[in-house]
Amino acid sequence: MQQILSNPIIIGSSDIVLKQKLGSEIDKFGTIVRFNRAPTQNFEEHVGSRTDLRVVNSHVFRNKPKDNEDLSFLPLVKNEVIGHDRGVNTSTFHDVFDKSCTHIKINRYKEFDIIEKNLIIPLQIDLGFKGYEPSLGLGTICYYINNNVIPTVYGFHLHNDDVTVAPHYWNVKPKVGRFHNYSYERKLIRKFAELNLIKILQ
Repeated sequence: MQQILSNPIIIGSSDIVLKQKLGSEIDKFGTIVRFNRAPTQNFEEHVGSRTDLRVVNSHVFRNKPKDNEDLSFLPLVKNEVIGHDRGVNTSTFHDVFDKSCTHIKINRYKEFDIIEKNLIIPLQIDLGFKGYEPSLGLGTICYYINNNVIPTVYGFHLHNDDVTVAPHYWNVKPKVGRFHNYSYERKLIRKFAELNLIKILQ
């Protein structure tokens, strides 16, 4: 566990990362966290070259086809801690990934419940999640906050509250799903920064 809690930076998948070349700065962090199939190859000068923890949705963890995604990506991942958002049988893990990898479970709903009870309601922040689910990115940020770790956050498109916008830096995302309220989440992440619960890499 200590491996993934050491001086973490959480790299979002927004194309905003292409506007700066912070890769060498990112590589200095103790733990570099990425999501789903976010690549580093050919983007090193923007997002760094190392990945220590990759947090993935269940369909990615199971390597199930979705939206024509590259199924060769995750099975080739080596020496990363794999975190997933819901329970997946470990035999599935060993079938898909190299057996030298390790994995953890990050339950974004449980983590968010703690944030909701201990932070959001006392501050009287509008929850904004009725009819939505917290994203994997927000759940991971909450995971670190709930472990009393102040993570650095980068690449979460925080400059734009448009709920219809959630671009990827490596490809054109066809559309934004109806499951997440990205506009609200970005406001919440900025609030975390104001409260010094996280740091924002500028």
